[in-house]
Amino acid sequence: MRTTPTAALEVLLGLPSLSTWIVKEAMAAYLRIRDAGSWKAKGRAEGHAAIALRAESGVPLSAMKVTEAEDRLRLKRSYSTTFPTREQWKQEGNMFPPGSLVCYTDGSRMRDEYLGAGIYLENSGAQQSYSLGSYATVFQAEVFAILMTAHREDVRNCAEERIFICSDSQAALRAVSFPRTRSILVQECGDALESLAGQREVELVWVPGHMGVPGNERADQLARLGSGQPCQGPEPILGITRGSIRAILSKWAYQRLGMSWRMNTGCRQAHDFLDGPDKSRTVWLLNLGRRNLNQMVGILTGHCRLRGHLYLIGIEESPLCSKCGEGEDTPTHFLGQCVAFGRLRHKVVGTGELQREEITGLPWTKILTFVRTSGRFEEANRRTVNR
Repeated sequence: MRTTPTAALEVLLGLPSLSTWIVKEAMAAYLRIRDAGSWKAKGRAEGHAAIALRAESGVPLSAMKVTEAEDRLRLKRSYSTTFPTREQWKQEGNMFPPGSLVCYTDGSRMRDEYLGAGIYLENSGAQQSYSLGSYATVFQAEVFAILMTAHREDVRNCAEERIFICSDSQAALRAVSFPRTRSILVQECGDALESLAGQREVELVWVPGHMGVPGNERADQLARLGSGQPCQGPEPILGITRGSIRAILSKWAYQRLGMSWRMNTGCRQAHDFLDGPDKSRTVWLLNLGRRNLNQMVGILTGHCRLRGHLYLIGIEESPLCSKCGEGEDTPTHFLGQCVAFGRLRHKVVGTGELQREEITGLPWTKILTFVRTSGRFEEANRRTVNR
């Protein structure tokens, strides 16, 4: 309904308020101008320039510059890159000729927090895990693992003439093999591989992830081990990409949405069901059809065509339930107490009556099933239209 509070819709759909979005975009613009060396405001920031102070205090990345270099072209590459198919890995078993050094690398993120990288040398069983903090990306972790493999003394001084470095990240392998890049990390990795290829025959090999390849599974375990703990020392470990800055700003805006909702003293009905934004619930809502979405938003916010709300906006003469006449016709009464729907309630949720705290804890799928099966909103719509 048009009366649905904007604040409740923002939380349901995971949309930061317009004011928050403007601040986020202003901070992003400030960071771009600053990193380009064109920020002219000095001393006390006033007017639009005051966004710099907000960025410095509001976003942890604001004091960190983007780690990108000038475009560099690598005309010669002494190492090779191959991408075997999954079928080849299944059929051929051992992909590598005898007398070769085989290294597996991987990167991992734990619960959207810390990054880790892992290295496993199949010949000797040597292994290493790295904690890369919270600002790196999985792509950076994958490239870092390849870089550190190329720097290892037991790799550079190995007796084998051929070295295979395996990764399950096609993006990382293509990046270090592509002749042009602006990423300092990718440039360093390419330089290290080029140096290693001056002593041995070096080949980068794609290995399919989660397909039971022992070396890759071990590298994955090591990467997860590294991602399970914060890094030691100042961050960022691997520098900041423009994509990382955009992600951090979006995360800041999303967190601010949750803070604003918790401080909101209105939207009593919606607060019963929503303690803050939830990405999985937002995705579920957006995958509903228009009618189901309309009904769910109405039930969750209380702004629907039940008599309780229609009475408040002057459409109905009484707020009492038209089905049982025993209580105010609100979503709480409809979902939990109305005796006219006791049998349906027992069928859907397993009990004929629900208390307020039990209603707010119901899975949203069950709420939608109850609403749709009852046909209550369709009836209310017809009654309102006929007025």
